[in-house]
Formats: sequence, structure tokens, C-alpha cells
Amino acid sequence: MAYQPKSYRKFLAGTVTTALVASAVAPVAGAEGLQAQDNHTTFSDVNPADVHAPNIQKAVDLGLVNGYGDEFRPYNNVTRGQVALILSRWIESEGTTVDTSDTEEFADVPSSYYDEELYEASLVLRELGIFTGTEENNFNPNSPISRQAMAKVLVEAFGLEDLEDVDATVTDIEDAQEWAQDYINILVENGVTVVDEYRPLEYVTRAQFSTFAIRALTVYEESLLPAVTSVEFNAEGDMFTVEFDEEIPEDVTLEWVLENYDVEVNGTPVSEIPEEVLEALALEISNVDGMTVTFSHTDLDDLSDALGGESVELSVGGASDVYTFEVIVEPMVESVMAVNAKQVVVNFNTAVDEDTVIVDAGTDNSLVADTFSISRVPASATTPALNVDADNATGVLSEDGKTLTITAGGAEYFDGTYSLTVADTVETVSGDEFPAFSSTFTVDDTTAPTVSSVDYEVATNTVTVTYSEPLEAAPTTVRQNGQPVSLIAGFTPGDTEVSFLNTATSGTTSTVYTAGAVDYNGNNQTLFNGNVFIDQASTEALTVTSLAQVDSNVARLVFDKAVAGATANDAEAAVAAALSVIEDGNVIDDLDISVTRVATDTTNRSFDVSINAGAAPAYGFYDNGSTTEDVTFLLADGEIEDIFGNENGVFNRTVTMTQDLTGPEVVSIGASTDGTTLDVTFDEDVTIEDLSAFVVRQDGVNIDVLASSSVDDNVVSLVLDPDSDTVADDLTDGTYSVRVEEGAVADVHTNENELITGLTFTYSEDDVASPLTATIADEAAANTFSVTFSEEVTNSGLNAANYTLDGAALPAGTDIYFATAAREEVIIELPEDSVNIGVVGTGTTAVLGVKNVVDLDGDVVSEFYDTVTIEDNTSSDLLSASLVGNNTLVFTFDEALEEGTEPTDFDELVEDFTITGGSTVLDEGTNTGTIASSIDGNQLVVTVTSEGDSNWSTVRSANTITVLTNDGITIQDDNEYEVSGGVQVTVSK
Repeated sequence: MAYQPKSYRKFLAGTVTTALVASAVAPVAGAEGLQAQDNHTTFSDVNPADVHAPNIQKAVDLGLVNGYGDEFRPYNNVTRGQVALILSRWIESEGTTVDTSDTEEFADVPSSYYDEELYEASLVLRELGIFTGTEENNFNPNSPISRQAMAKVLVEAFGLEDLEDVDATVTDIEDAQEWAQDYINILVENGVTVVDEYRPLEYVTRAQFSTFAIRALTVYEESLLPAVTSVEFNAEGDMFTVEFDEEIPEDVTLEWVLENYDVEVNGTPVSEIPEEVLEALALEISNVDGMTVTFSHTDLDDLSDALGGESVELSVGGASDVYTFEVIVEPMVESVMAVNAKQVVVNFNTAVDEDTVIVDAGTDNSLVADTFSISRVPASATTPALNVDADNATGVLSEDGKTLTITAGGAEYFDGTYSLTVADTVETVSGDEFPAFSSTFTVDDTTAPTVSSVDYEVATNTVTVTYSEPLEAAPTTVRQNGQPVSLIAGFTPGDTEVSFLNTATSGTTSTVYTAGAVDYNGNNQTLFNGNVFIDQASTEALTVTSLAQVDSNVARLVFDKAVAGATANDAEAAVAAALSVIEDGNVIDDLDISVTRVATDTTNRSFDVSINAGAAPAYGFYDNGSTTEDVTFLLADGEIEDIFGNENGVFNRTVTMTQDLTGPEVVSIGASTDGTTLDVTFDEDVTIEDLSAFVVRQDGVNIDVLASSSVDDNVVSLVLDPDSDTVADDLTDGTYSVRVEEGAVADVHTNENELITGLTFTYSEDDVASPLTATIADEAAANTFSVTFSEEVTNSGLNAANYTLDGAALPAGTDIYFATAAREEVIIELPEDSVNIGVVGTGTTAVLGVKNVVDLDGDVVSEFYDTVTIEDNTSSDLLSASLVGNNTLVFTFDEALEEGTEPTDFDELVEDFTITGGSTVLDEGTNTGTIASSIDGNQLVVTVTSEGDSNWSTVRSANTITVLTNDGITIQDDNEYEVSGGVQVTVSK
């Protein structure tokens, strides 16, 4: 309705409209004054089964109409004047004042009209456009109102709208006058009338008016209420918000919401919920903010028993949300299981506080001290790497916080049975403690590692291959688009990724093949054939992403993209040329600065800057006993290029360097694999300073340590002499202890170890097994390999099915034989036309595998793979030839050709090809003619620039020209293998 602001009416609709209508609307007939019917009235002439009976009663209760004593007279007609009085009183009760000072009065209801109220009502309704009168300007107050006129009055009075998504279905709409048809359709769309035949020209009875009025009023009131757009519980379950489509007055009440919206809990109306539950819920409005009303209530988890089920669904005005009751779970470790020879997972039943299990997640990743314990049962005396120590392991917590993956540190790996304990210091994210846990698990990893993804990094122009588990050995064979590529240096056992520099064209899809990767239990990878999309090259400037100290005198520069350079030395030289290092205001001499590409960074972005202005441990810049110094690193503008040709910008940053004063610590001790030495492993690379400082005892008895003991990086291998005859002896059964006196070893910074005690392990010779093993090597002849077994084998060694090459069966025709009568060495020779990669004389890598070979005692060889060299032995064939113009021949082969092997004159041309035109064979004559030739991929292009005294004109003019490759042809494919002779094609023109 145009006479009242919509936002105001929306709130009134649910709070005062009904009451005002009930008290302010006059009866249609026989009524005196405004009155609501407090008592339910029964009329003798209204059949309870009448379709209008319920609405008659509602209209009477609201005071819209009254009866005549005990009669209602439902089929008497309603006059236009009576409707005008009802509507004007209702409008006035809504608090609306209508200015009628300029409103034209109806001719038949003038200001002198006997009924002054009807006179005022007629002006109000005319001003509002509800009644407009006849062409003669008459209101006709005493005339019955027609059904089509009633349609207009109801639509205008109650502001009913055309509903576009609802179709009107009145069959006699054409019987109505044109002006009334839209009004009738709106009544139908809003459900004010539900008949198929509207009968627009008939009059409205008192019964019909009651129904019309109640239905229209209902639609009006519902339309004024703000619509609910969403309902949402908070996470704690003690509050929910209701979002409306319009702003809600701040003084809105809970009663208003409950009275005007359908509110249900688990499908049950609020009115039907037991009173004690409602009282316990203690629902109230806590905040009103614009279109959002927030309700607070008792924590639903505390009412779960009363509400029943696992959750509660709240619906308000058709919008709903579900709160799931919190399930109280006692924290516990659910299971422990190995996923491969390097990793074990610990499963918790609820999310773990990461800080209680991992130190500096994402950087250090070591396990929190004294939280986990891992022990092999029994401990291995011969293979120390099997004695996994939780102190050396790292951990990664899953995103949901329920799964901890523990990776054995360094060279350690799982094989056998282990016990694992979890201390009661592990906590949930809410601070509850997990009870202590202990369990055993057995590892017998027979699952081969697989490739899980291949990704291309634009910034470094590298392709990274990610495996399903940590690898002990990187793949030995990697190819891109069928061509061998070299892995970027830096693979460390335990890594799951390897990378190589991309050789494919930007914007293309490249194939990737890998073979030969081995996990920690010796399982060789499943051969992988996949692809990767090579994105477009970067055009952004080269920048430094980080600079940080990594050692006492070393800081690491990391760029955002790979630095250009054909070799590591080239890239290092470029960075060094651009770099200046400043300490205490002085530029350190370039000769005292070294730049080294970080080998473990497969992206070629990281460079270590070492300061060697003096001897360790001060290195010439830790002055006057200071253990910290500020050092500035400056890179000049435009001196370094990335692999895409983009130059660097100016870089200037200061790092506080801290001197390393910590000596080496022992990580583990144990026997070497062959039981010949006692190995002491430190946490960093060391040099032996005093061999006598290693005190070794077997079962409490001192054992001499010989001078032939050695150190390899961080492992000191002690050669023992238990009988003191200066002759080295292998380890024997017993318990060994080692005491490392102060100063036994030093690190690269000259820091010596402190006294280290408590190092013991038990050794048993029974732990040393002698299985049938094999080694693989290349023979002198191309594509020929030897497999040498540790002892004589049966004829199973000659079974081709027991060998694979790059994971596939050996090529048909492969020759396999024993090298000698000792039957310990097998020779494998690949046949001709079986290899089409690898440059002749240089070759490329492939993976040869052996399995199922048996020795005379019935021992089966441990499945074994190793790298061999293969080279192209497949001739390229001529596919076609064409004559372009009069003097150019284009030869197309099935492989790319080696540039530089093309013929350079007529003599070489006829030596390589027999070219025949009709019956005439090309003859160079005295070789006075000239040709120009070139190779482009798999095509040889030869142009006769001068035929001299050759017969080229005759040959080229023939109707049919053929080309035959001659035996001994000198043209080679791009692997430098000869092109096939004896292949003939017809030249197309």
C-alpha cells in the first residue's frame, strides 16, 4: 500500500496489525461501534460444513463483520459503502493519516451526505486509488459490489503483487472487463480466490467477503514480515544467529519471532516442545545488529539427552541449520603401522597439539625429546641402520592432526619387528593428555616405490619427479621425450624427489621416463612412463628470496629462479662477480670469499657464500673474541641472469653471523655391514685428531684400535685388534662399548668433541648372512653386459625371463651364455635393431634387472637392478623423397639425422644414393657439378646448384624417378648410427 512505509509496516504486521483490525474495523451491517468478538459466536444460518464457515468466524472474531443476533445472513450482498467503511477504519487503525483536502468528492456522496463517516471514507479511498467511481463521478454506496470490483479493491487495499512465478488459472477471465482482468489474476496468484470460474460480474455475498478479506489480510501480513535468509549455530552450541532480508528493530522480542515465524526443533513446532525443555533451553535474544538477530541459549551439548539423537536441527521461517552434539572422546593412540621401510604412522583418535610431538614443524621436524621411543626386537648387530632411533627421526602431522608420520633419520630404516612407545606428554589441541602407549609392529617392505607426481617449475626450468616413499637410491635412468637427461646433483638418501633441467620446448607436453630408483628395503621402482606440461618462460627480474646463515662462516643466498650457467662453475662465477661482502665497514677481499652452488638444491637457485679471511674458528671476522658479527651482502645490479635471460636487481642485506663453537656429538655406533670394523657415526663431518682417544672394550675387556682406522665424512671406522698382535680382526660375538675421550675428533671449524660415554651395542656373527647375490657391469662390446653371481648357478641363469631391461622383457633374439665353465658369470648380448637411443660410442643409461636365478644349493638370488650402458644399433630408414622445383631433392627418414654427415658434392651424393630417372642412373661425370645440402631434423635437402657434365637434367626430366640408399651410406642418424642401405622409394614431384 502506498500510504505507509513498507519497513514500518513490516514490523507492525506481527505486533499490532491483528489487534488493531480486531478493535477498529466496523461491522458491515447492524453494528454499532468498533468491537472485537471475544466469545466464539455460533450462527444458526451458517452450516459448519460451508466452505466459508471458518473465514466467517475469523472475520467476526476480528470485527471485520458482525452478525444479526444469532444469524449471519451469509448470502446477503455487501454494498460498496459498507466495504468503504470497513477499509477506511482499518487504514486509520494502522496509524495512517491521509490528506484529502484536495481530493474531489463523489457526486452522490457530497459533503452534505447524511453519513459523515462514509463521506470521509469515500475521500480516503479515492485518494488512495482503492475506489475510483463511475464515469459520472458516482460512488454508488448502496449498490452491491461486484466480484471484479472487489478484486481491484482488495489488490489496492492490501498491496497484493503480481507473482511472476505463479500462473493464474481462471477459465472465465475474458468475462471480466479489461481493466479488472489483471486484478483478478493477482487474486488467483496470491491464493485469495481458489475457484476455476471467478464469475466476475456477480455480486459479493457476506460469506464471500469474509473469505476474501481473511485471505487478503493473511497475504498482506505475511508479505510484511522480513524473510529469514539463514540460520546458523556457533561452534560452541550455545548461540545461533538468524539472518533476515531487511533490518530488524533493536527492540524486537523473542515473542514476536515465535508468534510470526514457524520455529521448529527437530521437526517439532516450538509450541509442542515440553515446557521443561523450553525452560532448560533458556532462549533469549542477546543482540540485534542490522539484519542479524543473535539468540543465546543453554549449551546444546548439555541438553543432548533431553533433545535426543546425535544432533539438533533448528528451522526458523524455512531456513535451518544442524548442530551436531560434541562426542566426548577419551584421547588415545589407535594404531601404529609401517607404510614402507622408511616410515611408520601413528594414528590418534583425536587431533594432536603439534608442538607436543614435533620440534619447529616445517623446519626442524625432529620429534620432541623423550616423547617417542623406537627399538628393534632384537637389535641388529651387523646392520646398525636397522636400529632406528627416535632421536634421529623426523615427523609430519597430517592436516587433521590425527596421523603422525615418522621417518627414520639418516641411513636408518625399518626391517623386522619394532616396539614403539608414546609418552603421556602428548596432548590434544584442547590440552588433554593422551595416555602412555606401547605397541609393536613388523616391517617386511616388498612394495616397490612408484612415481606419485611429475611437476614443472617455471622459475627454475626444472622437472621434479616425486616418489611414493623415501628412496635410498635415485633413479639410474631418466629420459625426457625419449632422450636421456641427467639428474641435478644433490640427491640425498631419504629424499622423495629428484629433479632435472627441462630440455623440452615451452608450452608443450613432454614425456618423462624413470627407472632404477630403490627404496630402503631394496625394492626397485615400478618403471614410470608419464608426461608433464612445460609452462611458458618467466619474464620477471631475478630476485633474492632469502639470505641466512647456514654455518659458522657461511651464508646462503636463495634466488627466486635458477641462475644461468652451462655449468655450476659458470653460475658460481656470475654470483661471485656481482657480490661484495662488507664487515665492520670494510669490504672483504674477493679472494677471501668463495661462492658455491648448493648441491642439495636441485633447483639451481641456492648459493653458499663462505668467508675465509682467516683461519678457523674466527675466519678473520669474529674480532676480539666476539661470537657475533654483522655482515652485509651486496649484489650489483644487472650482473646475474636467470635461465630465461632476466637480470637481477640491486640487493643489500645485513645478516648477524654467529660463531659455531659446538663440538661433534656421536649419533650411533655399530658394526660395518661386513663385520670388519666398528663404526662410530657423528652428527657432522669430522677429522680424527687423536685415535688413542677412542677406548673400545668387548665384554669389559680393552681392545686395541689400529692406526689403519679411517674416517669417511661423519663416520669413523675403527679397525680392532683384540689379541694385540697388530693384525686387524673382524668383530666377534659380544657386547662392545666405546668411550670417546675429549679431543678425539674435530669438526671443520676445529671444534673438538667433549667426553662421550655410554655407547654400547651387541654383535652376533649369526646375524651375518651369505645370500646369493649378483653384480651387473658393462662389457667392452656395445650393448653387452655381464651378470656375475656370488657362486655357481643353475641353468636358470640362462633363462631370458629372469632378466629385464628398463622393466621390460629382453628384446627377442638376445644372446645369453655363461662366460666360463664356472657358471658364475652370465653374458647378455642385445641383438641388432633393438636399441634406438644413445649416441654410438657414448651411449646412455638403462636399468638391467635380475631375479629368480638359483644356485646349486637352491638359494634364489635377491632381486637386483643396476645401470648399464646402451647405444643405438637401429638403422634409420628412408621413408620418402620428393623433387621440389627442378633441382631440389628432399629425402625424409624415420629418425632425426646427424648434421655434418650429409653429402657435400656430386661424388658423395652418388656414393650414398642410386638416383634413377626412367632407365638413366645419375652419373656425376667428372664431378664438375656442385650441390648444396643440409640436414633439418629427419630430412636431408639436396639442391643441384650446377649440374656440370653430369646427367642430372636427363634424370630429373624422366616421368619416374627412384632413389635407392646404397650399402655403406655415410649419412648417420643423430645417434651417429648408419642409415640403412638397400631401401628404395619413388620420388614424388
